[in-house]
Amino acid sequence: MLRSPFPDLVTATEELLGAAGNVTDTVRLEEKLAVFGRAVLVATTPPPSWRERRRARRSG
Repeated sequence: MLRSPFPDLVTATEELLGAAGNVTDTVRLEEKLAVFGRAVLVATTPPPSWRERRRARRSG
């Protein structure tokens, strides 16, 4: 993940690894884990298909 073409994912991975070094700070760890999860979701979600983009334009 540190070599991902998605800069947000690389940053989130680095921050999560940093937060994991101090497991007593659970609030920070949970926050970084949530950010990491969102970054992974963005990085792994395929772009909308042509039909999905067309439908979106029609609906508004």
